[in-house]
Amino acid sequence: MKNLEDILKGISGFIQYWESLKVADVGGSAWHRYGNWIHYWTRVRAALADLHQDSPDTLRHGFWPQTRADVQASDARMLENGEVREEFDTDDHYVGPADQRPPPSFRIAVDCDEGYMLILRPGDETYAKPVWVARALSKPNFTTSSAHFRQIQVEYYKPTAKNEDVVRHYTGWDTNHNFRWKVDSEHGPSWVDTDSIFIAWRPRKNQSGSVSIPQKYITFAKDNLARIAQEETHIE
Repeated sequence: MKNLEDILKGISGFIQYWESLKVADVGGSAWHRYGNWIHYWTRVRAALADLHQDSPDTLRHGFWPQTRADVQASDARMLENGEVREEFDTDDHYVGPADQRPPPSFRIAVDCDEGYMLILRPGDETYAKPVWVARALSKPNFTTSSAHFRQIQVEYYKPTAKNEDVVRHYTGWDTNHNFRWKVDSEHGPSWVDTDSIFIAWRPRKNQSGSVSIPQKYITFAKDNLARIAQEETHIE
């Protein structure tokens, strides 16, 4: 960035000036007046200072969302019109109060890996289920010449409970904090479209072999289910 050092120097000058006003104000009212400015511009300065680092693709200190991918122009990552595919896209830089920064977007090509647990959009089957749960046996495949382009190999999971209603419909999967999942040995590995993935996360290791879904990922999946249902209603 041109004149970056001068910009940093100027921001630092304002921060020091506001801090001096805060110190001089015995009543403390200056903190309410300048505190947000000091906090905000300190984070701006820290983010800009990272441009001096050898790896500018990653901005630290949590001011801007971390860069999602080092995007290269390729058939797998670019659309015909030159835009980056959604799986590899990056979040727009956020500028504003830190406590109002939205969470980073989920990007399949970046946030999904072999061994991760997945919540999938369910397909058609005899007993309807709100979601499918699986473990990734491969990385998402974005090789355009592959027969499994934009697919991922998975191993399905099922509830550990023996209750018939829970097994058939996953009743309580989103409300029961003791709900756990285990490998479904009745179904072998299969390939599914990456578009069916709601969310992916690295599971915690445990000796039992069963897993639970953290509440934030349940909420994320349910939000997507609600959005899909709303869109289908509008189409009808």
